Amino acid sequence: TVEPQDIIKMKPRDEGAKSLEPSDIIKMKHNLYNNNIDTNKIHEDTQLNFSKNKYSPEQIEKQNNDLLNHLPDLINSKDRPPFLNQESAILIKSWCKTPKEVYRFVQIILNAKNAVTKNMTNQGFGAYTGLLDLENLTDEMPKWLRNYFNRIRTVDTDSSKRITNYEGYLYTAMVNNLNTYVHSVLAAHE
Repeated sequence: TVEPQDIIKMKPRDEGAKSLEPSDIIKMKHNLYNNNIDTNKIHEDTQLNFSKNKYSPEQIEKQNNDLLNHLPDLINSKDRPPFLNQESAILIKSWCKTPKEVYRFVQIILNAKNAVTKNMTNQGFGAYTGLLDLENLTDEMPKWLRNYFNRIRTVDTDSSKRITNYEGYLYTAMVNNLNTYVHSVLAAHE
């Protein structure tokens, strides 16, 4: 049976506007820790930390060489950028000394592709952005990379034409190559 003291009496509804903030939050502030006190001390030896300051320069060089030597295997995984075939991966590996450089190199190419796609959309060619699906570029990319590296190597000997910003030059070269590719494909369809 239900006793009268078991029934919760509800207060009448207050129709006035109130803040949505919980009212007891100020009372609970003294119970909250702003840091995890000694958890870091306890688990310091078991936390993963792959920062460079944990390794000797020889170990870092060995790790980088291993990653670079297996770059074609890494790039053939399902997470690889679709435009990088085996030939492109080997070519990039031969010029980049660290995995960080490889990552930056690939990011610049992807940024150039995104810029060309955005430009096409802004000019009313948004329906044709599929031409830049990177799978279509697997045959073109090794040629473009070789042209880029050849230009760097040949200009490097002439101090008046020396390239000082390799990233900017890569970005510009890829934007130009992608634009040329799109225009040639569109011209062939007309």
